[in-house]
Amino acid sequence: MLVSFSQIKAQEFWNESHLGIKAGINYSTLNLTENVPAGWSNGWLVSPVGGIFGNLPIAKRFSVQLEALYGGYGGVTTKGSGVPDVTQKTTYVSIPVLFKFHATKRFKVLLGAEWDVMTTASRVDDADGIKVNNKDNLRGDDLGLIGGLEFWPGYNWVIGARYIHGMADITKFNPIAQNQNIQVTLGYRFGKKAVPIPVVAPIPVVVDTDNDGIPDANDKCPTVPGIAKYDGCPIPDTDKDGINDEQDKCPTVPGLAKYNGCPIPDTDGDGINDEEDKCPTVAGLARYQGCPIPDTDGDGINDEEDRCPDVPGVIENKGCPKIDFQASDVTFQSGKAILLAAGKKELDVLAELLKKNPNVRVSLEGHTDNTGTDKINDPLSSNRAAAAETYLISKGIDGGRIETAGFGSKVPVADNKTAAGKKLNRRVEVKIL
Repeated sequence: MLVSFSQIKAQEFWNESHLGIKAGINYSTLNLTENVPAGWSNGWLVSPVGGIFGNLPIAKRFSVQLEALYGGYGGVTTKGSGVPDVTQKTTYVSIPVLFKFHATKRFKVLLGAEWDVMTTASRVDDADGIKVNNKDNLRGDDLGLIGGLEFWPGYNWVIGARYIHGMADITKFNPIAQNQNIQVTLGYRFGKKAVPIPVVAPIPVVVDTDNDGIPDANDKCPTVPGIAKYDGCPIPDTDKDGINDEQDKCPTVPGLAKYNGCPIPDTDGDGINDEEDKCPTVAGLARYQGCPIPDTDGDGINDEEDRCPDVPGVIENKGCPKIDFQASDVTFQSGKAILLAAGKKELDVLAELLKKNPNVRVSLEGHTDNTGTDKINDPLSSNRAAAAETYLISKGIDGGRIETAGFGSKVPVADNKTAAGKKLNRRVEVKIL
């Protein structure tokens, strides 16, 4: 059995309904407006005030306080050098309506308004000291705004201080002044402080459905065993890869246990994971299982760009070997497209290369010297290239692997002014396609 003390009133002393009385002083003045003559000034007047108050709670820290007070207002007006002072005294019945914020047990903040109904008014001129009833010259009521504080040194006693600012001019015919008031009071509220009484509290029943040591009331996963660190839930698996976040080095990306929860690595960054990459440390292509494009003949030209991938070659021949071929040795009968024996011998070299490299295609380009005109030389160069093609076909080379073109005398490689130069210009050049 557990014994605890429960207060009869939960809001006791903070904020509860009560009634009380208060008394104090009003330190008041008349706030002069711009309508007064130049040189006028205001002074302060002390008057008594008293009445009753009542508190009505509306929330834990908020309440409404209603009051009914009777007190004096007024002030001393100085009219300038050599002019007698005038003392204005009034009494009002005031009905303040205040909203109270209970900041602590002892300090409260007040904001609100009050309606003041005038009961008496008198004026005394210091020149003759005669008291004159001037109530008919003043307004019968006023509305004031209030801001203030309360301090409760004990349960029954309260010290209050507030500022009251009148909103209307108190004079009826020539508006010149508004009430302005500082009010200090001592109050007493009736009643006694509630006394706590012992009550018997039942022993709480702790329910732990999943038996993880965390009561269901505090367990965010009451039907699944978990740990306190995750409010009774299991260790999460953010990426749903079956490896909990505390063991997963890549908790937001699905992976494998063998890689501590991370995906299969791709060491060379080629987009092919290391388990499928036969060259995991060198970037490659999927069609070569992660390896680079091969260079079978080791000539520095990869097989996809090498027209002779099994034979070392040179870049200018697209990976094929340098052809031991003299274009000017492909000779013909003078002025004709009939190959001589020496020319056929030179073309045999080319035929042998083409047989060894069946993927190679070539272009045969016929050229002449500048003897004769273009009308003669252009068709002659084309016919000589065609004659070379015909010879290669006769040696077993597929004609689809050969292209021909004639350039006449337009592309010389030597000086046509000498016999030696002209010989070099009469040629059939071979280019790898």
